[in-house]
Amino acid sequence: MKCYQHRDADAIGICKACGKGLCEKCIVNADFGITCSEKCTKEVTQGHKLITNAVTLYSGQKKTSLLHPLFVISMGVLFLIFGIQEELWAIIPVGILFFSFGVGLLVTHLKSYQEIKKDSL
Repeated sequence: MKCYQHRDADAIGICKACGKGLCEKCIVNADFGITCSEKCTKEVTQGHKLITNAVTLYSGQKKTSLLHPLFVISMGVLFLIFGIQEELWAIIPVGILFFSFGVGLLVTHLKSYQEIKKDSL
């Protein structure tokens, strides 16, 4: 592969943003790879920031992902207890619905967690 700008020079790298072949004279050293211009350096930097933010968000999501199903299950239990104690029979199906939905969310979460754990081994 030849340099996109110096056709007689061999390329020693490829721009991380646009994929052009680069010789030693054309390389712009970005923090996270090599690029051909300042424009491509900005794109690579923005892309790295997006990836870093996504990783940060995903790692925080792992810690709180059980909260949602547990909250829905607890609301179902509360509706059931309240409906039975106050003899409000119309509220009991709502409690059953919340409880069932929460259990479904919990099972789905645990299955996906096991798949992710199995894939990482």
